[in-house]
Amino acid sequence: MVYLVTRLLGCFNRMQILLLYWLMMMHKIEICKTHRFPLSSPKCQPITVEQCKDLPYNETRFPNLVGDESESDAANGFSTFDPLIKIRCSSRLKFFLCSIYFPMCTDKVPIAIGPCRPLCERVQMKCEPLLKEFGFPWPISMNCSKFPLENNHDAMCMKGPASDEDGPPVVEELESDITKNVITSNRCMQQPSTIYMNRTGHCVPLCHSNNGYTKDDREAASTALFIMSLLCTALTSVCLLTFCTRKHCLVGLPELSLLFCSVSFSVSAIVYLFSLLYRDQISCIEYNSKLIFVVTGVQHIPCTIVAILLYYFGTTGRLWWFVLCCTWNKYTQRHQQNSDSLLFRTHMLAWGIPLGIVILALMAQSVRADPLSGICLVGGGNRIIEAVFVSLRELILLLCSLVPLFFGCLALIGSAPATDHSVASAGLLGSLYPMAAAFLLLSSLQYLLTPTATGWNTVTAIKLLADPLLGILASAGCFIQILFNIFKANRLQLLDKHGYQPAAPQIPQPAIPSHTATASNAYSLSRYPEQRPLC
Repeated sequence: MVYLVTRLLGCFNRMQILLLYWLMMMHKIEICKTHRFPLSSPKCQPITVEQCKDLPYNETRFPNLVGDESESDAANGFSTFDPLIKIRCSSRLKFFLCSIYFPMCTDKVPIAIGPCRPLCERVQMKCEPLLKEFGFPWPISMNCSKFPLENNHDAMCMKGPASDEDGPPVVEELESDITKNVITSNRCMQQPSTIYMNRTGHCVPLCHSNNGYTKDDREAASTALFIMSLLCTALTSVCLLTFCTRKHCLVGLPELSLLFCSVSFSVSAIVYLFSLLYRDQISCIEYNSKLIFVVTGVQHIPCTIVAILLYYFGTTGRLWWFVLCCTWNKYTQRHQQNSDSLLFRTHMLAWGIPLGIVILALMAQSVRADPLSGICLVGGGNRIIEAVFVSLRELILLLCSLVPLFFGCLALIGSAPATDHSVASAGLLGSLYPMAAAFLLLSSLQYLLTPTATGWNTVTAIKLLADPLLGILASAGCFIQILFNIFKANRLQLLDKHGYQPAAPQIPQPAIPSHTATASNAYSLSRYPEQRPLC
């Protein structure tokens, strides 16, 4: 009997322990739901910030009560309140700020312990009038209603120091200091869909915000860029396939430069397509659990790589078109026959010069995401950087392209008509770039002179679609040149297949000496110019 009673008491005690453990677990779950922290929240870590080392506790955890993920971000946010701490509007202010940016952490409770609501209200009552004198409202992140009233079974908090010896603030001594150090939580109140970033000192737009443009404008820009890039890539692929099967169709430097020009722009078009498909991973970066656009001063390797590739191949494509402008007329072509060294030097210049410009762009930290398309570009909405690296580039190449075209046209005035029609076609194709560059330069100047974003219009369209448009023109011109050379080669091949023989005369003719016949036969063959290798 005693044994049975003992067994029953043991089972009852075990049931009590299990019930108590179950209640504790349910209490933990309710606490985590209330504070939105998981049970597997980060472990406690020591406080190393000097201003908060003298607290009654010495360990904290992240993310803190304002969303900072690391101690460095929390320290930057805390430092913006140094003027208020120096003014001493409330003796509890320092403890209150430390409890928010570096909340208490203990292994007994799986959540961060912040201030109680009475402590927040007391500090707000003392310091808010001073903030209002300088035109700043009480920070939204420190709204006292989100803190618990007292310690209970639902939540835990810190009451703060027992006494509050508040004195009148000395405003005169630190007025300039307060004006310079604006509270971070209020800096972006006038700019919706932005977040303040301590690293840059600016309000950074969120990744999926409109950034001053409507949703229709952004969709139209992305759709147009996708279609034009796809068309540029397709046309260049056709040119490359045709050239690989008929390599003798493009032999001169002007024709080859047009091919390399289209290849350069097609590579940039492929990068555009890749950027549109993976826009969030390339143009956005996570900050305080939110996706923000990459801006100047923020290092994001995928965005930097995309911007550098677009700028590099866009510049090489323009340089190859400049080579076409310099080598199109028949007088410069006289020195290009079988000149492999000239082609090698041209390759070195066309592919090497943009590398130096790219290095300068990296040194200037000019990479950022374009607010309209979301593509990482050199400049990307910064008007000063765009004026230096985009508009100035277009102006220099426009002037340099016009000079050889002008003097080449002057050299042709009064000369005999050219028998090779490829000279005229190369000159016509070369003149397309200055015309396109002029429109692009005017659009860039209009954009620089416009103080605010004006939506999706002709100016922004030309500016955004410049590289795909130039690539389409270059690849279309290259394909037409290939077709023209194929047609001309096949026509000459048909004419010279059996040689041209005149009809037999009906009236008997005197015998013609052999040397005369040879000369006549040579004359009949010399009427056709020396043909290029057959395509």
